Amino acid sequence: MPPKRPVPHRQAIRRTGLLMGWPGFSAFPGFAFAAFAFTALLAVCLCACVERVAGKGGGTETESNVAGLAVNPDGSPSVGARVILRPADYLADPVSAEDTGSRRQETVTDSHGRFKLRELPAGDYRIEIAGSESGGSIRDFSLRADGQGMRLPADTVKPRGSIKGAFAPDSEAQLARFIQVFGMERLVKADPSGGFILYNLPEGEYAIRCSSLQPFRRDAVRRGISVKSGEQTTITAVQLEKEAKLAFTVDGGGLRIEGLDSTNPVILDNERWDNGVENEYVWAKASAGSLDLRGNIVTADLKSAVNTVPDQVARGQAELRGARNAGLQGIPDLVGGASARLVSPASGRLEDIKASPSPGSDLIVAEARKATPEKPLVVVVGGPLTTVAQAWLTDPTIAPRMVVAGVFSYSLQNNDSIANYLVAKNCRFVQWGRTYTWGGKPDTARIAQVPLSRMGERVRAYLSGNKDRMSFGDLAPVAFLFRRGAWMGANMVKVSSTLEVQPASDITFDFLDIPFGANDWPAYEEEFYRALSDPAAYHPIAEAPGRFEAEGLSGGAAVGGLPVDSVTAGVDGIGFSANGSADYKLTVSKAGAYRMTVRYRTGGGARIAISAAGGAVLGELPLPASYAWAEAVLDSLPLEAGPLTLRVTGIGGSFNLDWMDLRP
Repeated sequence: MPPKRPVPHRQAIRRTGLLMGWPGFSAFPGFAFAAFAFTALLAVCLCACVERVAGKGGGTETESNVAGLAVNPDGSPSVGARVILRPADYLADPVSAEDTGSRRQETVTDSHGRFKLRELPAGDYRIEIAGSESGGSIRDFSLRADGQGMRLPADTVKPRGSIKGAFAPDSEAQLARFIQVFGMERLVKADPSGGFILYNLPEGEYAIRCSSLQPFRRDAVRRGISVKSGEQTTITAVQLEKEAKLAFTVDGGGLRIEGLDSTNPVILDNERWDNGVENEYVWAKASAGSLDLRGNIVTADLKSAVNTVPDQVARGQAELRGARNAGLQGIPDLVGGASARLVSPASGRLEDIKASPSPGSDLIVAEARKATPEKPLVVVVGGPLTTVAQAWLTDPTIAPRMVVAGVFSYSLQNNDSIANYLVAKNCRFVQWGRTYTWGGKPDTARIAQVPLSRMGERVRAYLSGNKDRMSFGDLAPVAFLFRRGAWMGANMVKVSSTLEVQPASDITFDFLDIPFGANDWPAYEEEFYRALSDPAAYHPIAEAPGRFEAEGLSGGAAVGGLPVDSVTAGVDGIGFSANGSADYKLTVSKAGAYRMTVRYRTGGGARIAISAAGGAVLGELPLPASYAWAEAVLDSLPLEAGPLTLRVTGIGGSFNLDWMDLRP
């Protein structure tokens, strides 16, 4: 039975600053107006008397000057009053305020109560006048692009009023919620119960935006709120829009997560790099130019003291060396991530945990900062979520700029429960395989599609050993980027502080959970074998003149392809059976005769023939018997310039090869 499809959801992705617990943003009724000036703007004293307002000489044809007058209730000039100009749609944002240039100005009134704002572009504006006493006023106006300027009517500063409101009750624990006033420097944090008061508002009409910023913005806009001088206006309870942490839809093509496709930057984070085939799949996609791979991270295997980060970095680099020898290119080296699970602080408050950065978490932070909420970084995690949690602790503002895909955690209670909770609650998180492992029936005949190489043989051997089910490791989230139909649906779930996962609504859900029945197993298989057999992934392994490793073969027959003496002598090589052959993709920089040196060993002696694949034999080389590694030289091997697939064929006896070297 196909999985139940959730209803479509949309999330308005906006510019947002996600600093959890901004300093100075506890509830602050009666907060002085000056505290709202989050951006440092200098007041400009204009003492000259305003006679002409036209833009001539003071602006351009599309910029104008605006003059005004502020008076007290008794008609006397309001001297030294602050005049604050903002675009009508402006919203205070202390984290990432937009630079609106000349559209944001401040000045003060002169001894006659007059003021002038210069060189304003066309647009809609709000002016707030803050008198030297407790009075104030606001005025909205529109400026045309004719350069003629405007003289505003006199504004009387009056005692200010306020707006009182509250957020509607939410089924979740109360989160940080904020209120902004359009066109003004006002941002207030609601109290824990959801109540708020906007103080010090001059008489007039207001529009406010009410938002929840943890972990992603959900908001509601109220317009037409009237405030009378010296009075408090109470509004009805504010219900935030039903926006999801991740915007997604499900249709006949499968699951669609907004902002995710094959063009997203990707980081692969795993705890084991020698027990699966997902890294070879990801690297092949990157080598073919299909995947924007930004990094490979090793996080500690928290279930085993043996698989340390340094050990797995070394093992992963050995895997990467095999991939490069097979012709894969453009793959970043591995870096170490978190080496220990997070520990609850003495206070018991998770927000008091201090970040312990690593090269891996620093990489996530750096790449997430380059990304956007509309095109986020995708971090695919095959082990503990600790390195991602450390990245988030280092810089919580990266949360909307990345999507974390957890794989094979089985349950959130495993590995690092604190890290799992922080990521599930605070990041855009998708979980695959939370309660299951791989399903589907593998087509073992397709294993032959994996090209022959040292890397290819390892992949073949691994897949051949899993005959009952497909076992593609942590491949699923990356495959989804290329085949969204691989995931046919998703469940919305929330997680408690005890890591109990329960169904949730679109308002309260913490992460998307991909159920077992939502997987298209044949789609994964097709995607895997297509990537590993893509010729575009395999590039020339060397340029002649130069040296290339024997295990860098790109094809052949009857080649063992196993490591030879790799532990005792620090040497990797391949073993040739009698009449075995191996192909090597090279680039010859200049035509001519080359001297070929071969490092080999053979117990009974052997002989090899060198040819261009599919062409005539270019030379033969005897390999005298030697149990130790030895070298043999073919003095003259004629080669044409350009791409070359060089074939080495055994024509008698078995032998091992370590490397070959071509020199003019």
